Amino acid sequence: MLADFTRLRAVCKPAKTSVPRNRVYSQYATRCGTERVVPLNPASFGKLVRVIFPGIQTRRLGVRGESKYHYVD
Repeated sequence: MLADFTRLRAVCKPAKTSVPRNRVYSQYATRCGTERVVPLNPASFGKLVRVIFPGIQTRRLGVRGESKYHYVD
């Protein structure tokens, strides 16, 4: 789990904007592939993100029928 924490910190940059959750996960999974590590499933990855970044919020952004979940702040 500590290795996942290190990988996650390596690819995340603080910003005052929103980022699609699926984009964050895909970057994580890609990085795990290059490091030859089995990635967590999306649900476990989301729990890990909340542990590492306790103040993070999620929102559904987009037009009706095409909204996606984003991490904000």
